[in-house]
Amino acid sequence: MRHLRKFVGASFAVFLLLLAALMLFLVLFDWNRARPLINEQVSAALNRPFAIEGDLRVVWQREAGQQGLSAWLPWPHFAAEQLRLGNPDWAPGDTFVSLDSVRLRLSPLALLWKTVSIPSIELGAPVADLQRLDDGRANWEFDLGKEPADDTDQPGAWTLISAP
Repeated sequence: MRHLRKFVGASFAVFLLLLAALMLFLVLFDWNRARPLINEQVSAALNRPFAIEGDLRVVWQREAGQQGLSAWLPWPHFAAEQLRLGNPDWAPGDTFVSLDSVRLRLSPLALLWKTVSIPSIELGAPVADLQRLDDGRANWEFDLGKEPADDTDQPGAWTLISAP
């Protein structure tokens, strides 16, 4: 019984140490190092050039007005400066959308249910060059690949929601 108590105590101490290390990493990480990877992944997903050219920050804060576990969990607040999304190859001009800044909050608990919940988003100085050609193509329409008719049954399906 004594060995079991030591094992449980040591396991708990290791868990707390790993949790503290993860929290330190998230707080101290320079998110600008992730910009090239984010730019590459978004460009590939949208099949257009994408770039975060300015600062990228993540600040963890508790949300006011939350109850239960959400009141204790810090939420990530993302901020990015100087974002650019290019036009498709067939559209004239280089830039489809440019933003001076984007700020958003992400609900961390919703991620456990494969839901990306964004309660607030702020766009700073958005500029969009919307174009539709005579053949009906529009630069604001994205071909993200063929999706199944009912993707709620798919095991990897994620949902995106935003609060009003």
